[in-house]
Amino acid sequence: MEYADGPRKAAHRISRPVGAFGVSAFWLLALASLLFGGGTKNDLFSDLALQFFAIVVLIYALSRLQLANLQLMQRQAFWVACAVAFVPIAQTIPMPYFFWSGLPGRSEIFAGQSMAGAHAFWRPFSLEPSATLAGFRALLPSLAILALGLQLSARQLRQLGLLVVMAALLMVPVGIAQVAGGPHSPLRPYSPTNPHDAVGLFANRNHYAALMVVGLVLVMTYARAPLVPFRRSIELHLWIGACLVAGSILLLGIVLSRSRAGFVLAGLAIVAVMMMVFIQRREQRAQWRWLLGFSSLASLLAFQFGFLAIADRLRTFTGEDLRWNIAPVSLDLAAHYGLLGTGIGSYPAAFAAYEPLDRVTSLYVNHAHNDYLELLVEVGILYLLVLSSFALWLWRTAMSVEWRRYQPKQVFRAGVLVALLILLIHSFFDYPLRTTTLSVVFAWAAALLAAPDGVDEPSSRTAV
Repeated sequence: MEYADGPRKAAHRISRPVGAFGVSAFWLLALASLLFGGGTKNDLFSDLALQFFAIVVLIYALSRLQLANLQLMQRQAFWVACAVAFVPIAQTIPMPYFFWSGLPGRSEIFAGQSMAGAHAFWRPFSLEPSATLAGFRALLPSLAILALGLQLSARQLRQLGLLVVMAALLMVPVGIAQVAGGPHSPLRPYSPTNPHDAVGLFANRNHYAALMVVGLVLVMTYARAPLVPFRRSIELHLWIGACLVAGSILLLGIVLSRSRAGFVLAGLAIVAVMMMVFIQRREQRAQWRWLLGFSSLASLLAFQFGFLAIADRLRTFTGEDLRWNIAPVSLDLAAHYGLLGTGIGSYPAAFAAYEPLDRVTSLYVNHAHNDYLELLVEVGILYLLVLSSFALWLWRTAMSVEWRRYQPKQVFRAGVLVALLILLIHSFFDYPLRTTTLSVVFAWAAALLAAPDGVDEPSSRTAV
Protein backbone atom coordinates (compact mmCIF):
# COMPACT_ATOMS: atom_id res chain seq x y z
CA MET A 1 0.00 0.00 0.00
CA GLU A 2 1.25 3.49 -0.82
CA TYR A 3 0.13 6.79 0.66
CA ALA A 4 -0.85 9.77 -1.43
CA ASP A 5 2.14 11.81 -0.30
CA GLY A 6 4.65 9.34 -1.73
CA PRO A 7 6.58 6.20 -0.77
CA ARG A 8 9.21 7.99 1.37
CA LYS A 9 6.66 9.50 3.76
CA ALA A 10 4.74 6.24 3.73
CA ALA A 11 7.85 4.39 4.82
CA HIS A 12 8.50 6.99 7.48
CA ARG A 13 4.98 6.56 8.83
CA ILE A 14 5.29 2.80 9.26
CA SER A 15 8.79 2.89 10.81
CA ARG A 16 9.09 1.12 14.13
CA PRO A 17 9.36 3.44 17.14
CA VAL A 18 12.27 2.84 19.47
CA GLY A 19 9.87 2.29 22.35
CA ALA A 20 9.99 3.36 25.99
CA PHE A 21 13.22 1.44 26.59
CA GLY A 22 14.96 3.24 23.75
CA VAL A 23 13.87 6.70 24.91
CA SER A 24 14.86 5.91 28.51
CA ALA A 25 18.23 4.52 27.43
CA PHE A 26 18.82 7.63 25.30
CA TRP A 27 18.22 9.96 28.24
CA LEU A 28 20.17 7.83 30.74
CA LEU A 29 23.21 7.55 28.48
CA ALA A 30 23.11 11.27 27.75
CA LEU A 31 22.81 12.12 31.45
CA ALA A 32 25.61 9.76 32.46
CA SER A 33 27.86 11.14 29.71
CA LEU A 34 27.20 14.74 30.77
CA LEU A 35 28.02 14.01 34.41
CA PHE A 36 30.81 11.44 34.16
CA GLY A 37 32.35 11.94 30.70
CA GLY A 38 34.59 14.94 31.37
CA GLY A 39 37.90 13.06 31.44
CA THR A 40 40.32 12.83 28.52
CA LYS A 41 42.49 9.81 29.45
CA ASN A 42 39.89 7.22 28.34
CA ASP A 43 41.14 4.65 30.84
CA LEU A 44 39.23 5.66 33.97
CA PHE A 45 36.52 3.52 35.51
CA SER A 46 33.90 6.16 34.65
CA ASP A 47 34.92 6.01 30.98
CA LEU A 48 34.80 2.21 30.89
CA ALA A 49 31.38 2.14 32.58
CA LEU A 50 30.00 4.63 30.06
CA GLN A 51 31.42 2.65 27.17
CA PHE A 52 29.95 -0.62 28.45
CA PHE A 53 26.52 1.01 28.82
CA ALA A 54 26.93 2.51 25.34
CA ILE A 55 27.52 -0.95 23.85
CA VAL A 56 24.13 -2.11 25.16
CA VAL A 57 22.39 1.03 23.86
CA LEU A 58 24.17 0.83 20.49
CA ILE A 59 23.21 -2.83 19.97
CA TYR A 60 19.59 -1.99 20.75
CA ALA A 61 19.63 1.08 18.47
CA LEU A 62 21.11 -0.85 15.54
CA SER A 63 18.62 -3.69 16.02
CA ARG A 64 15.75 -1.20 15.66
CA LEU A 65 17.28 0.89 12.90
CA GLN A 66 15.73 0.66 9.43
CA LEU A 67 17.72 2.76 6.99
CA ALA A 68 14.93 2.67 4.39
CA ASN A 69 12.69 4.49 6.84
CA LEU A 70 15.14 7.35 7.40
CA GLN A 71 15.25 10.47 5.33
CA LEU A 72 18.23 11.33 3.14
CA MET A 73 20.02 13.61 5.63
CA GLN A 74 19.63 11.00 8.37
CA ARG A 75 21.03 8.22 6.19
CA GLN A 76 23.98 10.41 5.22
CA ALA A 77 24.69 11.19 8.88
CA PHE A 78 24.57 7.47 9.67
CA TRP A 79 27.06 6.58 6.93
CA VAL A 80 29.44 9.35 7.94
CA ALA A 81 29.34 7.98 11.51
CA CYS A 82 30.07 4.49 10.15
CA ALA A 83 33.09 5.87 8.28
CA VAL A 84 34.36 7.49 11.49
CA ALA A 85 33.97 4.21 13.39
CA PHE A 86 35.60 2.22 10.57
CA VAL A 87 38.90 4.15 10.74
CA PRO A 88 40.22 2.86 14.10
CA ILE A 89 38.96 -0.65 13.35
CA ALA A 90 40.81 -0.71 10.01
CA GLN A 91 43.99 0.54 11.66
CA THR A 92 44.12 -2.45 13.99
CA ILE A 93 43.80 -5.09 11.26
CA PRO A 94 47.10 -7.05 11.06
CA MET A 95 49.08 -6.94 7.83
CA PRO A 96 52.19 -8.82 6.64
CA TYR A 97 55.32 -7.47 8.30
CA PHE A 98 57.21 -7.06 5.03
CA PHE A 99 54.41 -4.85 3.74
CA TRP A 100 54.14 -2.87 7.00
CA SER A 101 57.88 -2.19 7.08
CA GLY A 102 57.71 -0.68 3.59
CA LEU A 103 55.18 1.99 4.56
CA PRO A 104 56.46 5.59 4.90
CA GLY A 105 58.04 6.38 8.26
CA ARG A 106 58.25 2.78 9.42
CA SER A 107 61.66 1.85 8.06
CA GLU A 108 63.42 3.31 11.12
CA ILE A 109 61.13 1.34 13.45
CA PHE A 110 61.75 -1.81 11.41
CA ALA A 111 65.53 -1.31 11.57
CA GLY A 112 65.46 -0.78 15.33
CA GLN A 113 63.32 -3.85 15.93
CA SER A 114 65.55 -5.96 13.68
CA MET A 115 68.64 -4.92 15.63
CA ALA A 116 66.87 -5.82 18.86
CA GLY A 117 65.85 -9.20 17.45
CA ALA A 118 62.14 -8.44 17.73
CA HIS A 119 60.71 -10.12 14.64
CA ALA A 120 57.06 -10.58 13.81
CA PHE A 121 55.16 -11.95 10.84
CA TRP A 122 52.13 -9.70 11.20
CA ARG A 123 51.75 -6.17 12.50
CA PRO A 124 48.75 -3.82 12.82
CA PHE A 125 48.88 -0.65 10.76
CA SER A 126 48.71 1.52 13.90
CA LEU A 127 51.92 2.25 15.76
CA GLU A 128 49.94 2.05 19.03
CA PRO A 129 47.21 -0.61 18.53
CA SER A 130 46.03 -0.46 22.16
CA ALA A 131 45.62 3.32 21.96
CA THR A 132 43.74 2.95 18.67
CA LEU A 133 41.32 0.45 20.22
CA ALA A 134 40.89 2.86 23.14
CA GLY A 135 40.04 5.56 20.60
CA PHE A 136 37.36 3.31 19.14
CA ARG A 137 35.94 2.65 22.61
CA ALA A 138 35.76 6.40 23.19
CA LEU A 139 33.47 6.71 20.14
CA LEU A 140 30.87 4.27 21.49
CA PRO A 141 28.73 6.69 23.58
CA SER A 142 28.44 9.25 20.78
CA LEU A 143 27.74 6.51 18.20
CA ALA A 144 24.98 5.13 20.42
CA ILE A 145 23.43 8.58 20.91
CA LEU A 146 23.48 9.22 17.16
CA ALA A 147 22.10 5.80 16.18
CA LEU A 148 19.25 6.14 18.66
CA GLY A 149 18.76 9.85 18.04
CA LEU A 150 18.17 9.25 14.33
CA GLN A 151 15.09 7.23 15.32
CA LEU A 152 13.59 9.86 17.63
CA SER A 153 11.37 12.76 16.67
CA ALA A 154 12.66 16.30 16.43
CA ARG A 155 10.60 17.27 19.48
CA GLN A 156 12.12 14.49 21.59
CA LEU A 157 15.59 15.60 20.54
CA ARG A 158 14.83 19.25 21.35
CA GLN A 159 13.80 18.22 24.85
CA LEU A 160 17.24 16.73 25.46
CA GLY A 161 18.70 20.22 25.02
CA LEU A 162 17.18 21.12 28.40
CA LEU A 163 19.29 18.37 29.96
CA VAL A 164 22.44 19.85 28.37
CA VAL A 165 21.54 23.28 29.75
CA MET A 166 20.85 21.90 33.24
CA ALA A 167 24.17 20.02 33.26
CA ALA A 168 26.00 23.20 32.23
CA LEU A 169 24.22 25.22 34.95
CA LEU A 170 25.04 22.55 37.54
CA MET A 171 28.74 22.89 36.80
CA VAL A 172 28.84 26.63 37.55
CA PRO A 173 28.37 26.35 41.36
CA VAL A 174 30.72 23.37 41.30
CA GLY A 175 33.30 25.57 39.57
CA ILE A 176 32.79 28.37 42.12
CA ALA A 177 33.34 25.90 44.96
CA GLN A 178 36.47 24.58 43.22
CA VAL A 179 37.97 28.06 42.98
CA ALA A 180 37.09 28.74 46.63
CA GLY A 181 38.56 25.40 47.71
CA GLY A 182 41.84 25.94 45.89
CA PRO A 183 43.95 23.48 43.91
CA HIS A 184 43.37 20.64 46.39
CA SER A 185 39.59 20.94 46.47
CA PRO A 186 37.94 17.51 46.86
CA LEU A 187 35.34 18.66 44.31
CA ARG A 188 37.80 18.26 41.46
CA PRO A 189 36.85 14.86 39.98
CA TYR A 190 40.03 14.34 37.93
CA SER A 191 43.71 14.91 38.41
CA PRO A 192 43.44 18.55 37.37
CA THR A 193 45.40 20.18 34.61
CA ASN A 194 44.13 23.62 35.72
CA PRO A 195 44.19 23.45 39.54
CA HIS A 196 43.55 27.17 40.10
CA ASP A 197 40.55 27.55 37.79
CA ALA A 198 36.99 26.31 37.59
CA VAL A 199 36.73 23.07 35.63
CA GLY A 200 33.34 21.76 36.79
CA LEU A 201 33.04 18.04 36.11
CA PHE A 202 35.84 18.17 33.53
CA ALA A 203 39.58 17.70 33.74
CA ASN A 204 40.24 20.74 31.55
CA ARG A 205 39.01 24.33 31.82
CA ASN A 206 38.69 24.68 28.03
CA HIS A 207 36.28 21.76 27.81
CA TYR A 208 34.32 23.13 30.77
CA ALA A 209 34.07 26.50 29.00
CA ALA A 210 33.03 24.79 25.74
CA LEU A 211 30.00 23.22 27.47
CA MET A 212 29.15 26.61 28.99
CA VAL A 213 29.20 28.22 25.53
CA VAL A 214 26.99 25.46 24.08
CA GLY A 215 24.62 25.95 27.00
CA LEU A 216 24.62 29.72 26.38
CA VAL A 217 23.62 29.20 22.74
CA LEU A 218 20.86 26.80 23.77
CA VAL A 219 19.30 29.07 26.43
CA MET A 220 19.24 31.96 23.95
CA THR A 221 17.63 29.59 21.44
CA TYR A 222 15.06 28.36 23.96
CA ALA A 223 14.22 32.01 24.69
CA ARG A 224 13.33 32.40 21.00
CA ALA A 225 11.75 28.98 20.47
CA PRO A 226 10.02 27.64 23.61
CA LEU A 227 9.07 23.99 23.57
CA VAL A 228 5.52 24.92 24.58
CA PRO A 229 3.82 27.87 22.82
CA PHE A 230 2.70 30.65 25.16
CA ARG A 231 -0.66 32.31 24.65
CA ARG A 232 -0.18 35.23 27.02
CA SER A 233 2.48 37.90 26.79
CA ILE A 234 3.39 37.75 30.48
CA GLU A 235 4.16 34.02 30.25
CA LEU A 236 6.45 34.57 27.28
CA HIS A 237 8.27 37.44 29.00
CA LEU A 238 8.78 35.39 32.17
CA TRP A 239 10.16 32.52 30.10
CA ILE A 240 12.56 34.78 28.22
CA GLY A 241 13.66 36.36 31.49
CA ALA A 242 14.36 32.94 33.04
CA CYS A 243 16.38 31.89 29.99
CA LEU A 244 18.46 35.06 30.11
CA VAL A 245 19.14 34.63 33.83
CA ALA A 246 20.42 31.15 33.00
CA GLY A 247 22.56 32.70 30.26
CA SER A 248 24.04 35.15 32.77
CA ILE A 249 24.98 32.28 35.09
CA LEU A 250 26.68 30.48 32.20
CA LEU A 251 28.62 33.62 31.30
CA LEU A 252 29.85 33.73 34.90
CA GLY A 253 31.01 30.14 34.53
CA ILE A 254 32.93 30.99 31.36
CA VAL A 255 34.66 33.91 33.09
CA LEU A 256 35.63 31.77 36.09
CA SER A 257 37.26 29.20 33.82
CA ARG A 258 39.72 31.83 32.52
CA SER A 259 39.61 29.96 29.21
CA ARG A 260 40.73 32.13 26.30
CA ALA A 261 38.91 29.94 23.81
CA GLY A 262 35.75 30.05 25.93
CA PHE A 263 35.93 33.84 26.18
CA VAL A 264 36.28 34.27 22.41
CA LEU A 265 33.73 31.58 21.53
CA ALA A 266 31.15 33.09 23.87
CA GLY A 267 31.49 36.38 22.00
CA LEU A 268 31.11 34.61 18.66
CA ALA A 269 28.07 32.71 19.90
CA ILE A 270 26.29 35.86 21.09
CA VAL A 271 27.04 37.65 17.82
CA ALA A 272 25.78 34.68 15.76
CA VAL A 273 22.50 34.40 17.70
CA MET A 274 21.95 38.17 17.56
CA MET A 275 22.45 38.12 13.79
CA MET A 276 19.74 35.47 13.47
CA VAL A 277 17.42 37.47 15.71
CA PHE A 278 18.13 40.62 13.69
CA ILE A 279 17.00 38.85 10.51
CA GLN A 280 13.67 37.99 12.16
CA ARG A 281 13.31 41.11 14.33
CA ARG A 282 10.02 42.14 12.70
CA GLU A 283 8.42 38.84 13.65
CA GLN A 284 10.05 38.66 17.09
CA ARG A 285 10.03 42.19 18.44
CA ALA A 286 9.90 41.10 22.09
CA GLN A 287 12.76 38.61 21.70
CA TRP A 288 14.82 41.16 19.78
CA ARG A 289 14.50 43.75 22.57
CA TRP A 290 15.19 41.25 25.35
CA LEU A 291 18.19 39.63 23.67
CA LEU A 292 19.65 42.96 22.58
CA GLY A 293 19.46 44.22 26.17
CA PHE A 294 20.92 40.96 27.49
CA SER A 295 23.80 40.98 25.00
CA SER A 296 24.70 44.59 25.80
CA LEU A 297 24.54 44.11 29.57
CA ALA A 298 26.29 40.74 29.47
CA SER A 299 29.12 42.13 27.35
CA LEU A 300 29.68 44.99 29.81
CA LEU A 301 29.60 42.72 32.86
CA ALA A 302 31.87 40.13 31.24
CA PHE A 303 34.35 42.86 30.35
CA GLN A 304 34.15 44.37 33.84
CA PHE A 305 34.55 41.16 35.84
CA GLY A 306 36.24 38.83 33.43
CA PHE A 307 38.59 40.73 31.19
CA LEU A 308 41.19 41.55 33.85
CA ALA A 309 41.23 37.92 34.98
CA ILE A 310 41.86 36.68 31.46
CA ALA A 311 43.85 39.58 29.97
CA ASP A 312 47.21 38.07 30.92
CA ARG A 313 46.27 34.82 29.19
CA LEU A 314 45.03 36.61 26.06
CA ARG A 315 48.50 38.11 25.62
CA THR A 316 49.92 34.61 25.14
CA PHE A 317 47.27 33.54 22.64
CA THR A 318 49.67 33.86 19.71
CA GLY A 319 53.44 33.57 19.66
CA GLU A 320 54.17 32.50 23.24
CA ASP A 321 51.65 29.69 23.27
CA LEU A 322 53.22 26.24 22.97
CA ARG A 323 50.48 25.01 20.62
CA TRP A 324 51.75 27.29 17.84
CA ASN A 325 55.19 25.67 18.15
CA ILE A 326 53.61 22.22 17.99
CA ALA A 327 51.75 22.91 14.74
CA PRO A 328 54.73 22.98 12.29
CA VAL A 329 56.20 19.84 13.90
CA SER A 330 52.83 18.11 13.47
CA LEU A 331 52.73 19.02 9.78
CA ASP A 332 56.26 17.64 9.28
CA LEU A 333 55.26 14.51 11.19
CA ALA A 334 52.25 13.95 8.91
CA ALA A 335 54.47 14.33 5.85
CA HIS A 336 57.07 11.97 7.34
CA TYR A 337 54.48 9.19 7.42
CA GLY A 338 53.37 9.92 3.87
CA LEU A 339 49.93 11.19 4.92
CA LEU A 340 48.97 7.60 5.66
CA GLY A 341 48.65 8.12 9.41
CA THR A 342 50.23 6.66 12.51
CA GLY A 343 47.05 5.32 14.11
CA ILE A 344 44.38 6.85 16.31
CA GLY A 345 45.81 7.63 19.75
CA SER A 346 49.45 7.30 18.68
CA TYR A 347 50.13 11.04 18.42
CA PRO A 348 51.95 11.46 21.79
CA ALA A 349 54.40 8.64 21.05
CA ALA A 350 54.92 9.65 17.41
CA PHE A 351 55.48 13.30 18.34
CA ALA A 352 57.94 12.43 21.12
CA ALA A 353 60.00 10.32 18.70
CA TYR A 354 60.01 12.98 15.97
CA GLU A 355 60.21 16.23 17.98
CA PRO A 356 63.34 18.25 17.08
CA LEU A 357 65.85 18.49 19.92
CA ASP A 358 65.96 22.29 19.77
CA ARG A 359 62.23 22.39 20.54
CA VAL A 360 62.16 19.87 23.37
CA THR A 361 60.77 21.35 26.60
CA SER A 362 59.94 20.05 30.05
CA LEU A 363 56.25 19.91 29.09
CA TYR A 364 54.69 16.64 27.97
CA VAL A 365 52.82 16.99 24.66
CA ASN A 366 49.79 14.70 24.88
CA HIS A 367 47.80 16.40 22.09
CA ALA A 368 48.42 18.80 19.23
CA HIS A 369 45.79 21.18 20.68
CA ASN A 370 44.41 21.26 17.15
CA ASP A 371 42.27 18.22 16.47
CA TYR A 372 42.42 18.71 12.71
CA LEU A 373 46.23 18.57 12.73
CA GLU A 374 46.29 15.68 15.17
CA LEU A 375 43.90 13.63 13.06
CA LEU A 376 45.94 14.44 9.96
CA VAL A 377 48.93 12.85 11.72
CA GLU A 378 46.96 9.86 13.02
CA VAL A 379 44.74 9.09 10.03
CA GLY A 380 46.21 10.92 7.03
CA ILE A 381 44.45 10.96 3.68
CA LEU A 382 41.57 8.81 4.91
CA TYR A 383 40.82 11.51 7.49
CA LEU A 384 40.61 14.12 4.73
CA LEU A 385 38.05 11.98 2.89
CA VAL A 386 35.89 11.50 5.99
CA LEU A 387 36.17 15.19 6.91
CA SER A 388 35.15 16.20 3.39
CA SER A 389 32.09 13.93 3.59
CA PHE A 390 31.07 15.43 6.91
CA ALA A 391 31.68 18.99 5.64
CA LEU A 392 29.44 18.30 2.63
CA TRP A 393 26.70 16.90 4.88
CA LEU A 394 26.98 19.91 7.20
CA TRP A 395 26.80 22.35 4.29
CA ARG A 396 23.65 20.69 2.93
CA THR A 397 22.14 20.75 6.41
CA ALA A 398 22.92 24.45 6.82
CA MET A 399 21.34 25.17 3.44
CA SER A 400 18.18 23.34 4.51
CA VAL A 401 17.66 25.68 7.48
CA GLU A 402 15.13 28.38 6.68
CA TRP A 403 16.96 31.29 8.28
CA ARG A 404 14.30 33.93 7.57
CA ARG A 405 11.34 31.83 8.63
CA TYR A 406 10.12 32.11 12.21
CA GLN A 407 8.98 28.69 13.31
CA PRO A 408 10.21 27.05 16.52
CA LYS A 409 11.74 24.04 14.78
CA GLN A 410 13.62 26.16 12.25
CA VAL A 411 14.81 28.54 14.96
CA PHE A 412 16.00 25.64 17.10
CA ARG A 413 17.78 23.95 14.19
CA ALA A 414 19.61 27.19 13.50
CA GLY A 415 20.65 27.50 17.16
CA VAL A 416 21.86 23.90 17.33
CA LEU A 417 23.84 24.45 14.13
CA VAL A 418 25.60 27.39 15.82
CA ALA A 419 26.39 25.20 18.85
CA LEU A 420 27.81 22.48 16.61
CA LEU A 421 29.94 25.02 14.72
CA ILE A 422 31.23 26.37 18.05
CA LEU A 423 32.61 22.92 18.89
CA LEU A 424 34.16 22.61 15.43
CA ILE A 425 35.83 26.02 15.74
CA HIS A 426 37.07 25.12 19.21
CA SER A 427 38.71 22.04 17.72
CA PHE A 428 41.15 24.33 15.92
CA PHE A 429 42.63 25.30 19.31
CA ASP A 430 41.98 22.28 21.48
CA TYR A 431 40.52 18.76 21.50
CA PRO A 432 36.97 19.15 22.93
CA LEU A 433 35.46 16.25 20.99
CA ARG A 434 37.90 13.81 22.61
CA THR A 435 35.87 14.10 25.82
CA THR A 436 32.80 11.88 26.07
CA THR A 437 30.58 14.72 27.29
CA LEU A 438 31.19 17.03 24.35
CA SER A 439 31.26 14.25 21.75
CA VAL A 440 27.81 13.13 22.95
CA VAL A 441 26.54 16.73 22.73
CA PHE A 442 27.97 16.87 19.20
CA ALA A 443 26.22 13.61 18.22
CA TRP A 444 22.92 14.88 19.66
CA ALA A 445 23.25 18.09 17.64
CA ALA A 446 23.94 16.13 14.45
CA ALA A 447 20.90 13.88 15.02
CA LEU A 448 18.66 16.89 15.61
CA LEU A 449 19.90 18.69 12.49
CA ALA A 450 19.18 15.58 10.41
CA ALA A 451 15.73 15.01 11.92
CA PRO A 452 12.77 15.54 9.56
CA ASP A 453 10.71 18.65 10.17
CA GLY A 454 7.28 17.07 10.11
CA VAL A 455 4.40 19.28 11.22
CA ASP A 456 5.61 22.23 13.27
CA GLU A 457 3.92 23.21 16.47
CA PRO A 458 2.02 26.49 16.66
CA SER A 459 4.09 29.63 16.86
CA SER A 460 4.03 31.80 19.98
CA ARG A 461 3.99 35.04 17.99
CA THR A 462 0.50 35.77 19.29
CA ALA A 463 2.06 36.62 22.62
CA VAL A 464 4.36 39.29 21.21
